[in-house]
Amino acid sequence: MKPTPADLAPFRKAGQVKTIKRLQRTGYSYVVALILGVCLTDYRNLLWWPMLTGIAISGFIIWSTFRAANRIKGMSPEEWERRYGK
Repeated sequence: MKPTPADLAPFRKAGQVKTIKRLQRTGYSYVVALILGVCLTDYRNLLWWPMLTGIAISGFIIWSTFRAANRIKGMSPEEWERRYGK
């Protein structure tokens, strides 16, 4: 027998929550890696522009992971299913 949409709703929501948590965990790990990289770098032999470029790229990656988690958090389970499939 095929399950009804009401039976599948908790599973859809669980997958949505799992994805949100994974994205947030990824963002926090990037934050920690950026902080460790900045703190443990020897600045005497480095140019300033590659370091600044690396920090900017890392900041963009961090921002995009948290933004994606926020966008998914605002979706209904039906929209989640429609956009990301089964």
